[in-house]
Amino acid sequence: MDRRLLHALAVLIVLFAVGCSGSLEKKLVGRYTASFEEPASAKDDAASQMVRNFAQMLGGSTTLELKEDKTFEMSLMAMPIKGTWSLDGTKLELKAETIMGMTPEQLKSEAAARGKLPPNAGEMNKPMEFEVDPSTLTLRAKQANSGQMSMTFKRKE
Repeated sequence: MDRRLLHALAVLIVLFAVGCSGSLEKKLVGRYTASFEEPASAKDDAASQMVRNFAQMLGGSTTLELKEDKTFEMSLMAMPIKGTWSLDGTKLELKAETIMGMTPEQLKSEAAARGKLPPNAGEMNKPMEFEVDPSTLTLRAKQANSGQMSMTFKRKE
């Protein structure tokens, strides 16, 4: 095979690989609705039923919009969360910059002043991590342990 032909083929392969790398990011831009799922180990008692009902209520009112400029807006039961998003392969990270119009630091400070600091306050600055299914554009939240309820965002059509 001619060297020039091989060189041209190599350039085309590189251009194709570079062009495809941003295509998932472009596909992710849009609006999503959340659903919540219990782990298989969940008990069928009154407390579990209450959690299931609450999760169903949350799912209908939890939305996410990923914008083209790499910002996002989330509404979690009328609590607005805004920030930035990034994609590394199929790992999506959402970094909250404001929660109810305050930075995570301001929110923690205000909650501490009222004596109502939530148990997970130290995690407010950590990005929310999701695994992306490129074929269905489904975003599944990564969990600390398998016994927790899972949150999944599905693309609105």
